[in-house]
Amino acid sequence: MIQRIEVTPENLGHIDFGSIVALAVAAAGAMGEPGCVEFSTAEGTHYHFNYLYGGLTLADFYKAFPACPVNPSCPPGHWRAFYLGVGNSLYLHEKVCAKYQDSIHFSDPEDVMLWWRSVSGKPLFTKEERYAWLVSEAKASYPHAPSGQAGELIWCHACRDEINLWTYWQGQGCLDPDILVVGQDWGNPDTAEGRSCLDAIKKGKPYLLSNTFPSDQNLAALFKAVWNIDLGQKSEKLFFTNLVLGYRTGKNTGPLKAAQFTHDLGYFKTLVHILRPRIAICLGQNTFTYALRAYGEKMDFPDGYISALDAHENYIDLDGTRFYGMSHCGNYGCKNRGGNISKGLALQIQDWMKMRE
Repeated sequence: MIQRIEVTPENLGHIDFGSIVALAVAAAGAMGEPGCVEFSTAEGTHYHFNYLYGGLTLADFYKAFPACPVNPSCPPGHWRAFYLGVGNSLYLHEKVCAKYQDSIHFSDPEDVMLWWRSVSGKPLFTKEERYAWLVSEAKASYPHAPSGQAGELIWCHACRDEINLWTYWQGQGCLDPDILVVGQDWGNPDTAEGRSCLDAIKKGKPYLLSNTFPSDQNLAALFKAVWNIDLGQKSEKLFFTNLVLGYRTGKNTGPLKAAQFTHDLGYFKTLVHILRPRIAICLGQNTFTYALRAYGEKMDFPDGYISALDAHENYIDLDGTRFYGMSHCGNYGCKNRGGNISKGLALQIQDWMKMRE
């Protein structure tokens, strides 16, 4: 029996629209339906809502899911349509069609619908397939060479099969981590420090070997002090990524624009949906704020972010994962936390101890 989750205004922001692979729409009166939308995600979750009743309209759905193939303002794109009568359609993502081409009789829409009904509630893709798909989508969303545009972010050629260069440090082959660490952005690979890291990745050497990034060194100190985990070794319980998946070029330094943060929020949400970590540690207020925005959530800090850290009021539970907002562990973040690097890092260790408890 298919377990359907009713779509409501309250849970709309928590749905991972990036993982939808099958969607059926019945207009009012079609097939005896009062007007409904049903859809399945890659891992098998099945959703349903009647858009003529309740607090959610079809326009609300279009707004939340802009790539919806039945949205008149958005062409089908990567979807294949199967029509089952006036106002009654099923759409399958091209990834589904490619994987199950030997199981689906595409010439008969009713057979396609029956197939979808038979697999609804079951995973249509493995975690590995979903992760590979996510990486390819994120990679395709960025230019692969700089155009000279000021502040432009591009994809790094060395990041071939992972979501982020940081993932080569912790996360390769680890899709069931306990802890997800989320930084802001990786930075610029075309610096002395960046080239050293890329060389280690290319040669399969330990990520921290010859690594001079203060953020990475301080993060290693935090994990050693708080969990006695040596980040010089690969851990099956850790996954590292940055929220912004693009990379800086040239002299592109300083604060990122809001659009650069929001560009990857859908990919980030899908990644969390795949990994299902127990906790997600967001480094820095911007990282934490935008990570929550991926879920349509926010936290206010009336007395400031640092005061929230002192009071241990820096976390929120979302879809089975506890998200923590921490100070950034770079030198600037340490200074901002404690006035100088050493004191700031000591205070961050205390913050992380509270999180561990």
